[in-house]
Amino acid sequence: MDSLLNNKGPKRIDKMLTKKFDEFKSLSSKVNDNVNKDNTINVNAASKEELLEALLASFDDGPEEGVARTIAEKLGDLDSLDFHRRTVKKNNSQVLFEVLAETMDAKRRGKISTTPARFYVMLLKAKKIEW
Repeated sequence: MDSLLNNKGPKRIDKMLTKKFDEFKSLSSKVNDNVNKDNTINVNAASKEELLEALLASFDDGPEEGVARTIAEKLGDLDSLDFHRRTVKKNNSQVLFEVLAETMDAKRRGKISTTPARFYVMLLKAKKIEW
């Protein structure tokens, strides 16, 4: 909670969102670099598939999926991605990122005696956040 009060939590959230945006820009740049004037892609077949899959995933997922995946990745909890999707649908993502920041701060300070994912859920319960 201390980290949220002294504005370190929002800064971490900004860094995470900036990283995701930079990843998307990098992907867009790769696609644009490989598109000829006649709109054909000038790369080998494997690269085409990878670029296309990544590009389609970035549009199909939507913001809720991105938030859920980011939280799950940070917690090392991709096995529970469905749980995080449900939580994101029921809550404001800013609140969830604040709980994530608090969890990661507790982990950094060695205050967690369980997994970060379990600590995160414990905080959700303590704060009466719907999940």
